Amino acid sequence: NNINAYLTQCEAYVDSSLWAGMNVATIKALEAKLPLVITDVGGAKKLTRNGQFGILCKPNDQFSLARGIKMIFKNEDMYSFKS
Repeated sequence: NNINAYLTQCEAYVDSSLWAGMNVATIKALEAKLPLVITDVGGAKKLTRNGQFGILCKPNDQFSLARGIKMIFKNEDMYSFKS
């Protein structure tokens, strides 16, 4: 019921959806200033602002998702939005 309580404990937000519209959880993750690692479905490009707020991964490709997660943590300065 309270996704914000969980998001404050996270360092990044990962969503491996195969299809989506505007995902409320992903929007909440942006509000929590978490870097995104999300699959390129639905409105994902708009949410990441072409890589500014995270990494887009290929849907149904666990290797692409793993690379995205590694990239977020290897480039913490680039993807650290929390003050």
